[in-house]
Amino acid sequence: VTHTETFLKTKRVMFRSFLRSKALWATALGTTIGTTGFLAAKQLEPKWPAEFFSYKFEQLEEQALLSKLENNKAFAKHTRPRRLLSWLRPSAERNIQYRMYWNKEEQILEGCVHWPEDVEGPPNTVHGGCSATVADHLSGAIAWRAAQSDGKVHPCVTATLNMQYKARIPTNSTVRAIGKVKERDGRKIWTELEFTDLTGEKLYHRCTCLFIVLKPKN
Repeated sequence: VTHTETFLKTKRVMFRSFLRSKALWATALGTTIGTTGFLAAKQLEPKWPAEFFSYKFEQLEEQALLSKLENNKAFAKHTRPRRLLSWLRPSAERNIQYRMYWNKEEQILEGCVHWPEDVEGPPNTVHGGCSATVADHLSGAIAWRAAQSDGKVHPCVTATLNMQYKARIPTNSTVRAIGKVKERDGRKIWTELEFTDLTGEKLYHRCTCLFIVLKPKN
């Protein structure tokens, strides 16, 4: 055996050891991330104090819209989940709040969203990224509800989201949110959601999404 062959054999052994150590580190890292993700998921449904939902929607136009939905037997109050934008909860007065109702037969979600001053982007205007987050949240509620049509729980995730910004939403204001299932094909659910003024005449934003219903675990 020549010195060169011995040297190359040693290098190969060292390289294999290096790959094994990298694989072990990757496995350990993946396990850590997976465990962290699982533990985080366990915290997705915090019990927020009632005062965080203190906005009463007492303006006349707000009451008119919500009373219409409450008195319509086709709609039921949407109560899950109540963790909307959990990173933006410094106080009740500065918290994004909504009150939504679900029509199971027509698969329509409708209600009000109140925007505080803290979500400002341009002056006196709700930040577009914030309204997109809320649109994703409510669109996800539509897809989630639609996916439960067989009485079983089927989680779903956003695959694509497209926002059309037609007009600015003023801060410290309440808008009407209305969304529906546009189409369903197997595990794919397409939704459309709009933010309008409370009369429904002025369109602020339109959001279209594709959601994928996750396969059940074996």
